[in-house]
Amino acid sequence: MSFLSEPARRLRALSLERHGPGRVLEMVGQSPAFLKAIRQVEKIARFREPVLITGESGVGKEHFAHALYLLGCPPGRPYVTVNCPQYQEGNLTVSELFGHLRGS
Repeated sequence: MSFLSEPARRLRALSLERHGPGRVLEMVGQSPAFLKAIRQVEKIARFREPVLITGESGVGKEHFAHALYLLGCPPGRPYVTVNCPQYQEGNLTVSELFGHLRGS
């Protein structure tokens, strides 16, 4: 008996196919919200564009970011995460990451 949902099994198979056995994606869940999020990861990964993932602490943002990386980036590209709470309002780095309004 497998504890992985069908979407999670697909994600695992895709990551195994793309990156080999050392970097397999493992995600377990059955809730409708989790299954919807996995389906969104599969769709978004095709675009290979930068993604900003937001959400409450502890909901698995970094796991989904890693899933996007494994499915959407060519092998060999670096996996880079940015911990946005470390950037406080008014910090120049925030403007560099997310842009700014003229005159602000």
